[in-house]
Amino acid sequence: MLKDLQRFNGGGVKPKEDNMLKVSSDGRKAALDIRLTGIELADTRNTKANAVAEEIYNDWLEGKEDKLTQVVFCNLSTPNPNIFNVYDEIRNRLLELGIPENEIDYIHNSKTDIQKAKTFEKVRNGEIRVFIGSINKMGAGTNIQDRLKVLHEVDPPWRPSDIEQGEGRILRQGNNNDEIVIKRYITKRSFDAYMWQTLETKQKFISQLYAGSKEIRSMADLDNTALNFGEIKAIATDNKDIMEKFKIDMEVQELKLKERTYNNQRYTFEDKMKITLPKKIELTKDYIEVCKKDLEVRNKETPKEFCIEINNKIFKDTKEAGEEIIKSVNSKIEKGVKYEIGTYRGFKVYLENKFNFTKIHLVKNRDYEVDMSKVPSLNIQRLDEELAKLEKQIEKGEQNIIEYKREIEQCKIELEKPFADADKLKELLLKQSELNAKLNLDDKTESQMLIEDEVEEEENDNEEYTEEYNEHEETEYCNEPDIVDDMFD
Repeated sequence: MLKDLQRFNGGGVKPKEDNMLKVSSDGRKAALDIRLTGIELADTRNTKANAVAEEIYNDWLEGKEDKLTQVVFCNLSTPNPNIFNVYDEIRNRLLELGIPENEIDYIHNSKTDIQKAKTFEKVRNGEIRVFIGSINKMGAGTNIQDRLKVLHEVDPPWRPSDIEQGEGRILRQGNNNDEIVIKRYITKRSFDAYMWQTLETKQKFISQLYAGSKEIRSMADLDNTALNFGEIKAIATDNKDIMEKFKIDMEVQELKLKERTYNNQRYTFEDKMKITLPKKIELTKDYIEVCKKDLEVRNKETPKEFCIEINNKIFKDTKEAGEEIIKSVNSKIEKGVKYEIGTYRGFKVYLENKFNFTKIHLVKNRDYEVDMSKVPSLNIQRLDEELAKLEKQIEKGEQNIIEYKREIEQCKIELEKPFADADKLKELLLKQSELNAKLNLDDKTESQMLIEDEVEEEENDNEEYTEEYNEHEETEYCNEPDIVDDMFD
């Protein structure tokens, strides 16, 4: 066998005749039952089908009094009276052990929705106690849970979601059993181990993706599961180091992702410490200075008694002034254009049609905006309230600066922290290298190369970002008033 594998790996077999995907497919069949590959067995006692049948029979006996039921998932083989298949092999063995024929059924025997509904009802009431099918055929919509006690997973499916769908038949509301049992069957030194390992790898990626993990930035196509030559050779020669390699590969991959997250966080801390926070401090200081100038104008230009100029008229009554502001609104006012209509407490007064709402602006060193009211005196009240906020805005700006400086110091502390798992990763990489050499595998697996490429790409992206920021700093912060407004909203 090893000679054939070496010839295969050395290019002695044309890809159209055979390839690693076909080898992997045969590996799955052999793990389920070697007879699926066309090889005959003289002794059929030590097969997975026989082991499954004996487990089913024991569970059948145990649940006989309460008519408890079992569901059996077999994904690779299908019932066929003309060729060998695992379905009929399990069924025939169950009949030999003494389970009545009418208590065993395949999902394949129910062709229509009406037939399926009748069959599901028989499983629910315990008439059918052993129900066999694939996850594809007995997934969502298969309501058989009432008496379901045991679930048997004969062979691993392709996707983690298939496992979830299958186990959802028994882990389900409406199941009258307080405790249930899920049994998985694995053939030693076979493709089963690799399949379950691959399912774990897929599920880790999927779980992190659903959790919104920043550790996952890209995913390789994991659906076409095929071993490389070294892994097949390791399994074929009964090399136990292969499982150790799988375990270390997963740990290395997880730590690499953590290391990348650690590096990404460092980039974030550096950016905040050197760019973002200093810029916020600078903008906030400018904002405070502008507010102080407007505060000085407000205090200096505020008369002892109310007085406002609107449309070249002086008003000393808030209601009359408010009515004049309302009269100034012209339906022909162009949207987004400010029209000057007067002065108040040292500030110019403007009207603006903004998104079909009329706004009143007070403008000096900054622009202060309020909504115009249909109640005349309320317009003056809103202008006064807006100007009364200046002291609080200055105080809030000063507090923000203190907070920004505290964040800078915190960033410095975080940047001094080393990667917590650096020594562990180094140790695992050394073990991985030793195992790869021992198993005659490539120095880097596809998943490792993916991670390292992503880390290198992340570093390049960060360098390009820093250069781009330095080159376009003025452009990035051209809308400083908007940024400051966002800080103080």
